[in-house]
Amino acid sequence: MKEKKEKKVKVDRVTGVLRVVQRHFPQVKKVEDATENVTVNVTKQDESRSRKKDINGCAMAIACERVFKAKVIMARSVAYLVKDDLAIRYKVPISVTREITSFDRGGGFAPGTYQLARVPPGSRLDYKREYRVGGNGTGKGVKRRYIHRTEGIRAVLGSPEDK
Repeated sequence: MKEKKEKKVKVDRVTGVLRVVQRHFPQVKKVEDATENVTVNVTKQDESRSRKKDINGCAMAIACERVFKAKVIMARSVAYLVKDDLAIRYKVPISVTREITSFDRGGGFAPGTYQLARVPPGSRLDYKREYRVGGNGTGKGVKRRYIHRTEGIRAVLGSPEDK
């Protein structure tokens, strides 16, 4: 009996991001990049209501829901504020990423004022990149970059562990 081979379909960046957001909020029809930074004040009450390793229920997500009256997906490097059928994408600064890591590992989320950053131009959904092959164009000489995976914290959005 012949097995069917799965077709790999090339998905553009916007569609890929939209699919990830729709896993958590199926009603979302459009994703946009944030153009301005926003400030969020995380309180002790936000931390007491939060759940560890939960992208929708951590202290920062609860504070964002309270401030913006929107649903939130708070990952380690990106955050989405969802209102009706629109998701606005923000970059999560390192200060917040460190608090998320501490929180997910049982340390707690320090109350204070944090920022979600606008998406820089080179990381926007509509940015077109030109890819170059290293060396003389043959593909040889390109060094692989080592990537450290942090354990014991929430899943990366779009990964198999992401519910």
